[in-house]
Amino acid sequence: MIDKSWDLKYAPTSLEDYIFPDDRTEQYFLALKKIPHLLFKGCRGTGKTTLAKLLVKAHDIDDMDFIIINASDDNSVDNIRDRVKNFVSTAAYGEYKIVLLDEADYLTPAAQSVLRGMMLDYADNASFILTGNYANKIMPELASRCDEFNFEAIDKDMILEKILTILASEKIKCKMDTVMHYIDTYYPDIRKTIKTVQQNCFDGKLVLNHKKFDILQYVEKDDWKGLRTVLTSMSDVDYNNIYTMLYKNLGNSPKFKDDAKYEDGILTIAEYLRSGISANMPMLQLEACVIQLSKI
Repeated sequence: MIDKSWDLKYAPTSLEDYIFPDDRTEQYFLALKKIPHLLFKGCRGTGKTTLAKLLVKAHDIDDMDFIIINASDDNSVDNIRDRVKNFVSTAAYGEYKIVLLDEADYLTPAAQSVLRGMMLDYADNASFILTGNYANKIMPELASRCDEFNFEAIDKDMILEKILTILASEKIKCKMDTVMHYIDTYYPDIRKTIKTVQQNCFDGKLVLNHKKFDILQYVEKDDWKGLRTVLTSMSDVDYNNIYTMLYKNLGNSPKFKDDAKYEDGILTIAEYLRSGISANMPMLQLEACVIQLSKI
């Protein structure tokens, strides 16, 4: 029976325990007296939401003054007008309220426009924290109201230190090259790396799982139906990781050894990532990308 998920069990409990992306960011948040409007953008699994929650905890925000909205699920203008406005327009129990809009890059343009007005109108009563993987989908007018922080990939040595600490706490024996295999495979997603390491610990040892989802075989065979069958059979599909695998391994495909085709392939993958991974139909989006790659 799997123990409590290690990414939760060993999550930082204070700002002092948090692994910041750089020294400037760390100094900013440790010295912060009041939480302003914030925008956290960058890679999935690098701790954007974790930092937001730790800030709320560090500033002693009352539970009644804190609301979390997953914008990939509740992204309509009606939700912003009703749920968010009702929350920020009432008096705070403490000094001020906090609205955490997770995955705010999924908000519709209309919802972002309404949110922009609220951030100005209710600035004295509420601060907004926005997180997003695709900064280009956040309206510049909305982003300009926030202090922005870019969450780039954290140094691999810091991830290694974190995982080795976890394994030592769990009394798990490991080989360094096995740990690095998982870090390299899922980098820069710390959360996914920790989860996968936990799933591959057996009888007190971390083992190397060579089973690999090779998406390129579906590109080369123009087999998008086979891809769909595999994806629907998987319990936890990380579409960001699949696109990363496509990008990192495209040059290994005989079809894309040709420089011109390789360039076209990279541009195709970039085009789909630029539009953002659909919250509602990510499989359809990936199938379309695979079909387009297969036709190059």
